[in-house]
Amino acid sequence: MLGQGIETAPSLPGAPLAERLVLEQPVGAMLVIALVGVIAASGLNRAGRARSAGVSVIGATGLAIAVFVAGQLVETPREAMRAATDRFVEAVRAGDTARLDAMVSDRLVLASSGRPSSTGSKAWVIDVAPGVAARVGEVSVNHRGAEMTARNAGRTRVNISASGGEGRLQSTWDLHWHRSERGEWSLTQLNALILMARRVDSDWWVRAAR
Repeated sequence: MLGQGIETAPSLPGAPLAERLVLEQPVGAMLVIALVGVIAASGLNRAGRARSAGVSVIGATGLAIAVFVAGQLVETPREAMRAATDRFVEAVRAGDTARLDAMVSDRLVLASSGRPSSTGSKAWVIDVAPGVAARVGEVSVNHRGAEMTARNAGRTRVNISASGGEGRLQSTWDLHWHRSERGEWSLTQLNALILMARRVDSDWWVRAAR
């Protein structure tokens, strides 16, 4: 709770430590490896083992470079889902129906705090996007985590702040994604968690957006 009557949603669990350090945040891992290498080399040098100290420095440098390259070349599923989330939000903000049509699953489910809506579908998203684009201005996305829920499925959680005629509009969403055999991610569920500082417990927002 941020204050009386204001509800929030917790962040999703983070990636495993090794994956986060090596693939998602390689700079931190590089610094740790370099520091360990320097400390080891300093100790070996004081012990009169200059050659071993040199090998230690070279090894630490090579490992740090390998970690950096891996972090640059490998996109983890969590990173891919976060990038897909950013593209989806931007497509809605821009009213880009063609891009939405390409990235939203034909079996899209709209949900309110995990409860599927009896109305709304992929066509709903495409229909309301131009109206949303006309009503909002600047949009910012604050990622609250991403997790895999199955081998080829996962979800992201985001706080979205959008400027509109009534000031800043705050909301929290879960976006569920599925990865195809070609490695493409499609949105399978759009789950509203928090709207206007209140937990969403019905699909009123689906009807109101039309």
